Amino acid sequence: MLVKLALRNVRRSAREYAIYFVTLVLGVAVFYAFNAVGDSSALFEAKETGEGVLTSGGPDVFGHISRLISMLSVAVAVVLGLLVLYANRFVVRARKHEFGTYLLLGMTAPQVCAVVLMETLSVGAISLACGLALGIGVSQGLSFAAAALLKMSVANYQIIFSAGSAAATLATFAAIFLVTAAFDALQIGRCRIITLLNSRSTGERMALRRPVFCVVGFALAIAILALAYCTLAAFGMNFMSDEFLRGTALMLVGTLLLFWSGSGFVVLVLSRSDSVYLRGLRMFTVRQVAHKANTAFVSLWAVCVLLFIAITTFACGSGLASLYSDDMSESAPYDASFIGYATSEDSPSREAYQENDGDSLAWMEENCPSWSELVKTAAQIEHWNAERMAYGELEKALGISSGSNVDSSFASNPVQFVGVSQYNGVARLIGAQEIVMADDEYAVCNNVDSLSAFSEALASSEKGIDMLGSHLKASGTLVTAQLVDEDIAYSTAVLVVPDGIVRTARAEGLCPSQCTVDVMYRDGLSQAVATAQLSEECEQARESGSLWPYSFALDPETIRSDTLALKLAITYLGLYISFVFLVTTTAVLSVQQLSEVAESIGRYRMLAQLGCDRRALMASLRSQMAAYFAAPLVVALCHATCAVGVMYTSALSFAGVDPMVLAGAAGLVMGVYLLYLVCTYQVAKGAIVSGVGSRLLS
Repeated sequence: MLVKLALRNVRRSAREYAIYFVTLVLGVAVFYAFNAVGDSSALFEAKETGEGVLTSGGPDVFGHISRLISMLSVAVAVVLGLLVLYANRFVVRARKHEFGTYLLLGMTAPQVCAVVLMETLSVGAISLACGLALGIGVSQGLSFAAAALLKMSVANYQIIFSAGSAAATLATFAAIFLVTAAFDALQIGRCRIITLLNSRSTGERMALRRPVFCVVGFALAIAILALAYCTLAAFGMNFMSDEFLRGTALMLVGTLLLFWSGSGFVVLVLSRSDSVYLRGLRMFTVRQVAHKANTAFVSLWAVCVLLFIAITTFACGSGLASLYSDDMSESAPYDASFIGYATSEDSPSREAYQENDGDSLAWMEENCPSWSELVKTAAQIEHWNAERMAYGELEKALGISSGSNVDSSFASNPVQFVGVSQYNGVARLIGAQEIVMADDEYAVCNNVDSLSAFSEALASSEKGIDMLGSHLKASGTLVTAQLVDEDIAYSTAVLVVPDGIVRTARAEGLCPSQCTVDVMYRDGLSQAVATAQLSEECEQARESGSLWPYSFALDPETIRSDTLALKLAITYLGLYISFVFLVTTTAVLSVQQLSEVAESIGRYRMLAQLGCDRRALMASLRSQMAAYFAAPLVVALCHATCAVGVMYTSALSFAGVDPMVLAGAAGLVMGVYLLYLVCTYQVAKGAIVSGVGSRLLS
């Protein structure tokens, strides 16, 4: 009998369970789909593609990402558990009168708790089934997205079901459902019959703050947020700096004060215009929204902060992922680059550099037995840092305009220079433009778009540069060669100077910041295999006591594999965190809205009795929900625009990241928002119709 009653209640209370059901389904789907990443590698062919990426390395890539997601899923499970508990509170609160009626009719408290337990488990089972079905579909989409990112081909496609992910999902949400049912039983069991029966008639008093306090608070909030934005824009997103912490604190305080005072400020402004405020049900609508904001401004603040984190994480994650391309022709034009750092602790000492005359190429030819067998051509290039000269100081000394786009982070970097003979040596390897200039001139090498204006001005400056006792003038030559294999093209306004400057630096006992040997292998050799062989021989030479000059090596195949795997990890983790935060925040907003509607049934009934028709009441409800959902979203978008803009200017712009990646994050936010807004409106609409009565709502 109790089972039959529980199942009937689930069918009859479908509206009350809608938000709870949607939250569960989305939570289960996301949890399963991202935890099933490790099994996606079974779809890919284990052979070398035309781009040179070994898809047989796919399982390691997916396994690494799967381990990261599994660790993150522990925190996600806690968040989703708290969210389910919070959403379930609304369902129980909306049905307290019904539970009181059961007790009044003779059911015992344990029997009512048993009914609630069976209802919770029934909805949970249905949600798990639907969520797993949706999660399987989402995981297939993630697999194809991964294939596109990693340039892998799908072999013999079939639907992949991850038993491990399904087991983890079932175990996690089963525990959540049991805890939720226990809380429900405890909550119902502790209530008296009179409390349950009077639950529909209890409500909060309409609370509005004094207008003068709201105006002052709103103005102060705007000022604090403006100061926070200026602080972050001036000092950048250096997460360990005092300025960043100060700007973040100002943003949090300003946002809290904005939500505390915003509703009263809006009421004051609108009430000054009778034609607007007194038209239709606008006075009722505005007061309802103000009341909700006044009683829940802390939760609105928390929702806004979580939305800000979600949008920023997704936007910046997408931006970072777009940094890495499978096309290595620009960022890694050499078959390999063998790099040594002369000044780091685990690299050759300055004495070793002087003893070898800085000849890294000769050292490798002598210490690598396979050199002549593997290497076709090679060239050495050294990067030097100009002492006591930074790019910002150089910009001021040459009188270059501020339109050069040299931001604060790059301006503090020391000026880099290379010798012209070494530059021409590596340029010949890749067929790049060589430089011919006088002994008292310099050229500029740059391939970073954000520094193009600065580099052009530097290459054509009418003022000279004093370097190591020599005065150099601009030759007017600007080249764009990549000097070393890297994951992104990153020759940042490097000065190409006469060889005499390099000889002077060596004579004064200085060491380059980086010594690189760029090589081109003989035809038919695998870059990764040849690089691994030479690297092993370099390590053996170092272990035998020859300290010069190897630290590590890079080649296009390895870079492509590593960067695309990193791109996939960033994309997956960014989507996972962002989506969980979005579901959490929107579900909280929905539950708050529905709770407020349940408390306001008496007001809607009074309006209906005064002659308001159904259309006017529903229009007021839609306006209230739109305003309540839009407020934290708009503020979060403003914060995210500032944060992403600063990160773009200080870091992401160097690789030419599209600043419109924020639009993708905003689109995702709006999609989830729209889903929850529609569900919330439908549930609230049904509650009002049921509470007011269809007879009054003609």
